[in-house]
Amino acid sequence: MTDEEKSSATVFLDSGQDDTPPASKVESDGTARTKSLSSGFLLYGPDVELTRPRKASVLILAAVSGMLGPLGGFIYSPALALVQADLHTSEVLANLTLTVYSLSLGIAPLAWATTADANGRRPTLLVSGVVTIVGSLGCWLHALSPSIGPFLFWRIVFGCGACAGMSVGAGIIADIYAREERGRAYGLFFLGPILGPVISPPIGGAIAQALGWRYIFLLTTALSVFVFLVSFLFLPETLSKRSDSAGAGAPAASRNPLSALIFLKHPFVALTLYMATVSFASFISFSPLVPRDWPSWYGFSTTAVGFVLMSMGAGMAAGSAFGGWYSDWTMARWRKRRQGVFVAEDRLWSAVPGVVLMEITLLCYGWFSEYRIAWPANIATLVFFGIGQSFIMASLNTYLIDIFSTRAASVSAVGNFLRFTLSSFMPLVVVPAASIGRGWFFTILALLNLIGLVGVGWVLRYGTAVRLARSPWSDVKQVVHATTG
Repeated sequence: MTDEEKSSATVFLDSGQDDTPPASKVESDGTARTKSLSSGFLLYGPDVELTRPRKASVLILAAVSGMLGPLGGFIYSPALALVQADLHTSEVLANLTLTVYSLSLGIAPLAWATTADANGRRPTLLVSGVVTIVGSLGCWLHALSPSIGPFLFWRIVFGCGACAGMSVGAGIIADIYAREERGRAYGLFFLGPILGPVISPPIGGAIAQALGWRYIFLLTTALSVFVFLVSFLFLPETLSKRSDSAGAGAPAASRNPLSALIFLKHPFVALTLYMATVSFASFISFSPLVPRDWPSWYGFSTTAVGFVLMSMGAGMAAGSAFGGWYSDWTMARWRKRRQGVFVAEDRLWSAVPGVVLMEITLLCYGWFSEYRIAWPANIATLVFFGIGQSFIMASLNTYLIDIFSTRAASVSAVGNFLRFTLSSFMPLVVVPAASIGRGWFFTILALLNLIGLVGVGWVLRYGTAVRLARSPWSDVKQVVHATTG
């Protein structure tokens, strides 16, 4: 084949899905226009052309919505001792208010995501926004209760509402961004869920100290109202009603929340989510250990410990932005090597540097801690751990969005279900497990992540063939004209 023939070669996309963003069709002027799901403003929102600036504004709004869930949990954590005293309860029940909230973040997205994939992103976010406001306000009102029971209930309601943006945001990315841009888009979107845990503990601690811990929920209520109003006024519906089955990657969108779990039957999904889950569990492991260890090891105050954890968050923020770009760059490089053919699994190569970096930093942190190496060294390991962890998340989650574009919210919800359900119990497990010594504990975590890397290697080697042998990828052949450069 000549170079001229290669430059206009017709190739088959192996993912079995339309490379055009599902929510829009690209117009001749380079913009995209959303398809209306309803003639009403309530369901459809503003009728706008999705130019690049407009898509960026939608992405920012999705990121802020995705921030609400993690923020609602972490902003409250510095006040646990005050909660225990004011509600006359035990330490176990006080910690239970965090556990049930985290469980809500894991379980409820399964319902929101299936609803978003079936009925639209905008109505799902608006309804979940109302639940968030009611739940946060309920926490404020029942924080004055003499018992902890009603407060626990409203924490669950708050978590069930606030979690929706984390999964629905992934669906919005699949709707409005072509696959060449999804890595960068997801990296920027993921800044929201990252910044929530990073900035909220110092804010919550300051409010609890100055005004009392109950006022934390006035702030979360005000923020929830703000996000709801901005979404109502400016968020367009991005989901299209497609009659074709391209890219579904599963049966048609169902309203059964448990239907999303069917994705786990695919080995390339299960192995990818194992890597994402174990890396997230490694991240969560620092939360109970750093506040426990650093005051006695290095003489750090509670406030200083908060900034130690923020250093890891800063690394995650940097890694998310750069990792998303690197994910797209890796895809483009492999597409060129394959003469214009997209292979979805190629994106996973961008996760490998992140896993290697995380392996090194887990071992370094564990053994630096074991031998009480000077604290600046451990700060550095936390920063680079955060960078590696975000590289992994940007790569793995965007890969899943690529292969399940029309059910992107649902497959993202499955990942959230595994991560947050596990993280609910991590504080109960980590401290006893770490009694074997910090060096060996973090070595075990590194080995668990190494198993995940082996799984990603399997997907890189065999995932494409296995996927293309399964429906719907075996049923759909999407022909495009690709420029190979």
